[in-house]
Amino acid sequence: MQDTVSTSSPDRQSELLRHAPQSGPCLEIAPFHRPALRKGAFDVDYVDYTTTEDLRRKAPAGVSPDSVCEVDFIWQPGRRLRDCVPDGKQYDFACASHVMEHVPNVLDWVQQILDVLKPGAVLQLALPEKDGCFDVFRRTTDFSEMLQTWVLETHTPTAGQIYDFLCHNVSVPPDEPGAPATARPFGPAPAIEKYTRYYSDDAAFHFAMKHFEEDTYMATHCSVFTPERLVSDFSTAQR
Repeated sequence: MQDTVSTSSPDRQSELLRHAPQSGPCLEIAPFHRPALRKGAFDVDYVDYTTTEDLRRKAPAGVSPDSVCEVDFIWQPGRRLRDCVPDGKQYDFACASHVMEHVPNVLDWVQQILDVLKPGAVLQLALPEKDGCFDVFRRTTDFSEMLQTWVLETHTPTAGQIYDFLCHNVSVPPDEPGAPATARPFGPAPAIEKYTRYYSDDAAFHFAMKHFEEDTYMATHCSVFTPERLVSDFSTAQR
């Protein structure tokens, strides 16, 4: 897996594709309506957790269902990715943009992707940076948490992940006029009391317990990383 690159610049797309091969099979995980790898320009398969029709039906306001990518095959919940890839195909490159933070069990998810890559292939990831998004007041994920969800074979967000996500979720202020694209919108040493929270502590607890008891998936940023923490955690995982 490549070292992380922190960027909020207009060159984000080129950074994401910096290691993409000119030829050879590629895999993009959950491209939804904004694929990094375009059909025709790359030999790419799109994979998601459900059908194209279901994704189009769930498209939120502002996203045209017609813009949702055609899924080539489904990574069915509960099945290993290698068992879902047609004909045991392997890839030279894989990418996922703003996907991994939603995955409850990061170590297992990454390992399943590595299982369908050829030796020497590249996995490129784009993730929200903690200090530049609504996760700014959350603590960063460390290897012990990743290890815990891997050992327990977690398949839905934990009560703790949901509670932390909802309890500390705040509205992101707009960048100041003329500020560079890489500016932190919250400024130095922000205090959560100065920003609008979307959920109270009681509401966060209610939703966390409801999804835990029903064992259902709630769209959540299960993990929170800075570039440095991501490199540190996966360096530990490789030992």
